[in-house]
Amino acid sequence: MDRDTDTASTPSSLVASLVPQYAEPQLLLAIVFHPDTGRIGETAVLEPGESGADSVIGRGFPRFPALDGRSDAAGLEEPHISRQALCLQSRGADLLVIRPPGASRCRLGGEDLVAERLLSAAEVERGVALLLGHGVLLWLYRGLRPGRKPGCTVPGLLGTGAAMESVREQVRRLAAAGDDLLIRGETGTGKELVARAIHDLGPRPDGPWVAVNMAAVPADLAPALLFGATRGAYTGAERGSSGYFGQARSGTLFLDEIGDAPAQIQPQLLRALQQREIQPVGGAVRTIELRVISATDADLDSAEAAFSAALRHRLGAGEICLPALRDHREDIGVIGWHLLETGLRLHGREPLLPGPESAPQLIAAWTQLFYWLLSYHWPGNVRELDNVLRAVVLDSDELPQLPLTLYRRLREQAVSGVASSPGLVAADISGGIAEEDDRGLRRMADVGEEELARVYRECLFQVATTARCLGVSRGALTRYLDAHPVFRLPGQIPQSELLAAVVAHGGDEELAARSLCISASALQQRVRATGISPVS
Repeated sequence: MDRDTDTASTPSSLVASLVPQYAEPQLLLAIVFHPDTGRIGETAVLEPGESGADSVIGRGFPRFPALDGRSDAAGLEEPHISRQALCLQSRGADLLVIRPPGASRCRLGGEDLVAERLLSAAEVERGVALLLGHGVLLWLYRGLRPGRKPGCTVPGLLGTGAAMESVREQVRRLAAAGDDLLIRGETGTGKELVARAIHDLGPRPDGPWVAVNMAAVPADLAPALLFGATRGAYTGAERGSSGYFGQARSGTLFLDEIGDAPAQIQPQLLRALQQREIQPVGGAVRTIELRVISATDADLDSAEAAFSAALRHRLGAGEICLPALRDHREDIGVIGWHLLETGLRLHGREPLLPGPESAPQLIAAWTQLFYWLLSYHWPGNVRELDNVLRAVVLDSDELPQLPLTLYRRLREQAVSGVASSPGLVAADISGGIAEEDDRGLRRMADVGEEELARVYRECLFQVATTARCLGVSRGALTRYLDAHPVFRLPGQIPQSELLAAVVAHGGDEELAARSLCISASALQQRVRATGISPVS
């Protein structure tokens, strides 16, 4: 056959490509908080029409596919949200967000949406927070639609967005291969958690797991600590040691902060990885079988890294790059709620857990907390989120309480523009938490009557919580209320008046407390102390 004829007959569709075909980003809407907390993490695809053709966000639309993959897709189904709360229209690459007249309240990127706002393509790319009513928080962003692959779960790796879904898929695929791996990511992104998951899912799950922080290994002791030493090999070596490589034989050795490995030990690390040979101090070379997983938050390829190029290219047959939390904010709801729920149950604080039937004030407080979480930059990533939410669990009383340290960081971020995103600003960080003077606490004389009344009611008449929100001392607030012409402390109200209020509200102690302007817990304690049941 003629060569020209043969070449001409080859279909162009047979031309190979090593470049994978990636899906196009779509406009997505993720549930970050919802009174039905089982729905946190659900994500819907939006299809905004051209001018004149709207995509609606409201009580029944869009439809969010259930996370379990079995239940039917559902709308937001929140009664405090209008049927047509928002309309979206494409304006080229930009997005016009319209709030119809009379629609339920909407906060968009930290500001109340009165009529409409045009979001630039860059804002949509970064993502923007939507607070609908008082109890539903959404994250609007452009990204890849999660594939929800059955069976692609990895214990401890939470998140329903495409970024974490991709990480889990890589973990399962690379874990099974058994090769050495390198995990990269900022501090606090969960590199050791991923490494441990790879060990547990790999071919040697029953073998030893040895974790070493290379930044804590002294340069002069590194050879002995890593590869072992024979008895008498150096002063003080009264007995032999196997070293970390020996301890991890037939298992996994995790070398965290590999970028901080002492320069003089790097050639030996290279030989250990490449030849699977180690030489204990004072001993003979021996072979060893194990898996080595390395991790770093450093740029090993930069000239400033002073890291061996040969070792860099031998750290692993595969690499997993963990995303920073600020780059997948759609998962803050899922991760944050898991940490909060675990902490609250651990400390016996289940009454703080919200549900569809919870009081509106409790739902609103939780929603506002997650709005704050969305607004923060999270330089410490998931580790920092975990620490902050531990403080929330410990600081909260009858309502979730934002730690003052986080509030200060949020305030500084809003002032200094750390987030550098017009669509993502510190969301209403004054919501019940007032500015402090240079001494750290405000004086009651600086608190206006209108502010006091508003915050006291928002805090359900809890003195301690109100004091924290106002930035005053609890003692100063108690003394002020003791002499207040309208508000009364629980101890100032006669028992007969307390019992009468409970009877008047059909035994509903929360409504009775609200009518008396005191906290429900204080009323309950006073009523229980009488030993009388006000409602037969």
